[in-house]
Amino acid sequence: MELGLFTRAFQEMEKERAFEKINGIGIRYIEVVANKGSKHIDLNQALEIDYRKNYERLLQRTCLTISALTLHRDSQLVLGPHGEATQHFFRGSSAQQIEYGIQRTMLAADVASAYGIPLVVGYLGCENFSEYYPWPNKNAWAKKQKIAY
Repeated sequence: MELGLFTRAFQEMEKERAFEKINGIGIRYIEVVANKGSKHIDLNQALEIDYRKNYERLLQRTCLTISALTLHRDSQLVLGPHGEATQHFFRGSSAQQIEYGIQRTMLAADVASAYGIPLVVGYLGCENFSEYYPWPNKNAWAKKQKIAY
């Protein structure tokens, strides 16, 4: 059996350093964070030939295989929540946020296909998610917890 690691554990590190650390602890499979702004893969550049060649060399050098791309944050905009809670993901109207979520999810699928990655993991959203969990808007969660039932 092989173990994998979700690269979010090293989200503050550039991919080179993160992948070297992951290799150093004996992990061989990674689920790579692919949201906009990720330091581990840039979906907007990933289909460019030079970017892909460099990325594949890094994976080879660090003995890592991508088991999945993960797009939890960006794909959440497909179903929401929309508005204040997710404006820091993508600033726009509900319709614009939905379109952005769909486009990012489709781009992740295109990149996964090009790189031979078998899986894209996403979270298509829940309109009132912040009422039940302190993400993406911890203030909504805090307000909900003050309500006496």
